[in-house]
Amino acid sequence: MKPTRIALIGTVLFVLLVLFQNCAGNGFQVMSLEGGTIDSASQEPGDMNNDETPQPTPTVSPSPSPTVTPSPTVTPTPTVTPSPTATPSPSPTVTPTPTVTPTPTPQPSPTQPEVKRTHFYFGGGKTITALELDHGTGEFRERPSANFSGGGVGWLSYEPTSKSVFVADTGGSTLQIFGHNSTSAQLTSKTSLTTAASQVHLTIVAAADHFKLFGSSYSRAEVSYYKANKNLTSLSRQQVLAQGAGAKTHSSSYDAKRGLLYVAALGLNKVIVYRVSETGLSNIAELNLAGARTVVYDASFDKLYVATEIYTGPSYIRIYSINSSNNSYSFTAEGSLAMPKHGGDLKINHKYNYVMATARESGKESIWALPINARGAADLSRQSFSIRVDQALPRALEITADGIYAVVGMNSGGSEGIAAYKLSFDGNKNFISSQKVFRKAAPSSSGYLGGVSIPLY
Repeated sequence: MKPTRIALIGTVLFVLLVLFQNCAGNGFQVMSLEGGTIDSASQEPGDMNNDETPQPTPTVSPSPSPTVTPSPTVTPTPTVTPSPTATPSPSPTVTPTPTVTPTPTPQPSPTQPEVKRTHFYFGGGKTITALELDHGTGEFRERPSANFSGGGVGWLSYEPTSKSVFVADTGGSTLQIFGHNSTSAQLTSKTSLTTAASQVHLTIVAAADHFKLFGSSYSRAEVSYYKANKNLTSLSRQQVLAQGAGAKTHSSSYDAKRGLLYVAALGLNKVIVYRVSETGLSNIAELNLAGARTVVYDASFDKLYVATEIYTGPSYIRIYSINSSNNSYSFTAEGSLAMPKHGGDLKINHKYNYVMATARESGKESIWALPINARGAADLSRQSFSIRVDQALPRALEITADGIYAVVGMNSGGSEGIAAYKLSFDGNKNFISSQKVFRKAAPSSSGYLGGVSIPLY
């Protein structure tokens, strides 16, 4: 080989060697991944975010030796795995919530026959208006009215063992007792007895050989205790208790479990509790409650329910449990519902578990309902409801045994002296809607003061 060619080859080799050393000295540079963390501000609601720290990108160390050696095998740049923060964590498996099947509307049990008809009686002045509801068709029919021999109907009560309707006298001293015909709805006068004057409410308790009667007089501020013989031909006064001027004694309710009588003294802002003996009443406790008007003890729930009549603010439906220890009694609040002023009558819808009451505030006339649970206390899992009433002073309220109809007697004249509403509920006893299905004009400008309903099975 010629020297010049050899020299040229050597020069080329030398240049290649220098280039190789320069590359080895500087090393192989690998670009790093910038920004390894996801900015949480860029996430959409519901996205998952992992906060682990990103790992640094590896580099290749430079070769220390300048000796010419065969070119090293270049290891490929490691594949850059995205930072763990860049990979959303998989969402946890969500177990679907089981579908809640609505509880079907309870059907009457064999021991609780289905109500077929209901008779209603509303009293105003000297007239007792009679209605019949056919639950199969939903039709209301007027039945023959009855005449009251006293000054004016104050209250009506039904006593099932004697099949009698007792009518107290708000304008006099007459207690008229009618026999009830379950077929025709006709009321036939049995007898008229004499009581203390001006009774606006009457509670009747059947004993083995007699009846106990407790009358409340609003205008005379007193509660009276009578006994009637079993055939209802005589009446003997046991006691008359004056409750003080302005007491406005309005209603009473008997607690057979404890032998107690609860009396609402509206003007005294309390419910007075009496122990009942065969000869008289003894005051043993009091429940302070502003505007206590209509008091109802319910044996199935063992609770005391009260509708208040307030004129300066809302009236209430209130619930109390009854506590006793060594013949001492106290009360524990179990829930309440505010409603418009001038609370009125109160009834319990046992079928769908509501305490219902009327409110008479002008422009806000209505029926209100507080849901209750299996213990009879307020049920916070369901909503309360109200039904607008189109005539003034809804006073007397009746709820049918099947819980579907609310019938109201107005203490005012007009085309809707009596109005009936059909109520709808879902399978969980939640209120859905109401529909007015019947109305009847009042017999006089004063309308109706009291009412009673009798279910027929």
